[in-house]
Amino acid sequence: MEGNIRQLIYSITVTTLIHVIPAVSSKGDVKTELIPLVPEFVEMQKNFTFNKGELAILYCSVENLGTKTVIWRRVHEKNPLTIGEYTYVNDDRINVGHRKGSSNWNLLIKNVQPHDSGIYECQISTKEKDIRQQIFLDVKEEDPINRKPDIQIYGNPYVVKGDTIYLTCNATGTSNPPDTVDWFKGGHKVVTDSDQKIFVKKDVSLKSKTIGSTLRIRHARMQDTGTYICRTSDLQITKLQVNVLNDLSNINKRADLESGEPSPSSSGYSGASRVSANCFMSNIRLLITLLLMTILHEGMQFRIK
Repeated sequence: MEGNIRQLIYSITVTTLIHVIPAVSSKGDVKTELIPLVPEFVEMQKNFTFNKGELAILYCSVENLGTKTVIWRRVHEKNPLTIGEYTYVNDDRINVGHRKGSSNWNLLIKNVQPHDSGIYECQISTKEKDIRQQIFLDVKEEDPINRKPDIQIYGNPYVVKGDTIYLTCNATGTSNPPDTVDWFKGGHKVVTDSDQKIFVKKDVSLKSKTIGSTLRIRHARMQDTGTYICRTSDLQITKLQVNVLNDLSNINKRADLESGEPSPSSSGYSGASRVSANCFMSNIRLLITLLLMTILHEGMQFRIK
């Protein structure tokens, strides 16, 4: 019986994610409706520009994925590029950046080329409908004679606590790539520290005169919030402010403030309104408690008989 209870708890809390929505009837009675959650994209950058030969990262973050699968494809091509963590195409430059339990499913293209330019699609297939998000990639093929030193930083400025902070810095030189590139935060150099789950990786392309560095911080904590600086040996500098937030609702609120658009929760519904995240979790806990009490009660009656 204990195994059945555990299975029930798992199926409720993991497999069957739900929204709890109070609806007011014509008589004024409040009724609770349980509606299955659907996967949704975290608002992220949708236009990316890279130079030929750099490591291109297209970001895609999905909440409420459940048992669904994330698929990357080029809009004009029939076959997918990746399915889950599996690379479908025969191109060893392409793979997916994902950690188990993370909401990030980023498409990585090594040694990116001008022919890689175009519209890409991060897609979740469900029985009801296909949920898609399009990202535009532009790859520049610069004239090496007129090339100027340049440095660019890419990454998601808003990361949910517990997810991975993933930043990329690409720097180009005139005749040669810069000797090195380093990361800084709060005046301190950021280096690989496996105990702190911090990983720094560098790649150099002599052909494109580019040096690139990726910074990964797994299981992001609130203290990881701050300004991350990327600096090359020839003193090219760029920076990005990263905010670690407690939950997805905070990300949506911050995006609403920056865009000036109201969030769905504040726009109003006809006869119904979504409850807050705290109320949602309270209803989930109450539902599980009631189910467990019912099961235990029936088990005791069965033993008495």
